[in-house]
Amino acid sequence: KNDNEVDSEGLNTDDTSDLSLRWMKVAFCLVEAPSISDARKEFIPLGKVSAYRAIQSINFMQIPKQKHNRRRVHAKDYFSCVGIDLSLRAYQKGDKNWIFDELLARPFIIETVVDCFRILWGRLLESTVSEACQRISKGSTSRGLVSCVRSLHIWLFTDFMQVVIRSVLASEWSLEGIFALSNADVSSLDRSDDSELLPEKLAMHILRSAVAAEASKIAEGTNFVSLGTDIY
Repeated sequence: KNDNEVDSEGLNTDDTSDLSLRWMKVAFCLVEAPSISDARKEFIPLGKVSAYRAIQSINFMQIPKQKHNRRRVHAKDYFSCVGIDLSLRAYQKGDKNWIFDELLARPFIIETVVDCFRILWGRLLESTVSEACQRISKGSTSRGLVSCVRSLHIWLFTDFMQVVIRSVLASEWSLEGIFALSNADVSSLDRSDDSELLPEKLAMHILRSAVAAEASKIAEGTNFVSLGTDIY
């Protein structure tokens, strides 16, 4: 079992229940919303588990095509023709555990997604608590309020992560560029003026914009997807 492997349960029930209870208090204006840094720390463990579950649901393998730039190529040469090297294990072999490890090795990727989800969760929090209350009042669940909110929280984050990985991180061979980046985190990129980190900073800003766009679609109810779809 590797260092980054997530078990089948993935989450500590007490920790996520505490997190759900805290955000319920925010929904009812009993406490102030946590700071960005505090919220990031709270959401990172859930973000990692959601990323793992999302990756397991996606088909990354791409079938080599017979043509590239209108010229015929042999199947074994296709990936090199389109410039795939660092992400070959993703697109040729569909090695999902390896993909997960590579994303976690670049903390700013998960942290950027987590920051965007935090904003989305804040926007959907009231409706999420309302839906949980309706389920309980109708007798459609035997769970308590905290447990219902926790379940919806995890489901939404996993769905959000799946959309981001499928539509932003992995489509159009994007993993090739991502796997060329270093292991920086968001805090170091926000603070740093190091020119050597410019590719990472640019990637972070592009990722923030792209993920924020997906978050807006979800908040508007237009971009929920069924898990298990291909990336192309």
